[in-house]
Amino acid sequence: DSNSEPCYTSQGYTGLGEVLFEWNDIDGAFLNFETGYHFSQRMGTTVQISCAMPLAYAWMERGEMDKAGEILKRYAVYIGSSTLGPQVDSLLVARQIHWLALAGEHRAIGHLAGSRGISLEGTREIFREPEFAAYARYLLMRGDLKQAVHLTSVLEPVSYTHLRAHET
Repeated sequence: DSNSEPCYTSQGYTGLGEVLFEWNDIDGAFLNFETGYHFSQRMGTTVQISCAMPLAYAWMERGEMDKAGEILKRYAVYIGSSTLGPQVDSLLVARQIHWLALAGEHRAIGHLAGSRGISLEGTREIFREPEFAAYARYLLMRGDLKQAVHLTSVLEPVSYTHLRAHET
């Protein structure tokens, strides 16, 4: 009975799915992603999104763009919402960029990047690293190596500063 399972276990299933995905156990990863996403539906939007994004990514990696798109479209309305934590918000944007890039939606990526201030001169808070990294990967896909390298090089000091601050 799925109702007897504590709803907070959704993140446990999703986390295990991420480990299995890294270990290339795709079937095990999908089972855990889907279970985690199922249980997340009884939780708040932030938990739902944090469980939905790995599932969407895995669908994209499998070439199942329609399935990934369904999940991403469901949560796109929450981009920039103050109800999300900044890390989850950035992950949501990163997955949107990834999906749009694979779909060849260059104009939509430009619009999203512009609305988020993702540029070589944009704000570079550590919690926004996923969306900046996704945009850098998109630049690489387009063959714009110079801009991609520049974008990642300006992110490096932010990451380094953040890591140093947590060492003390």
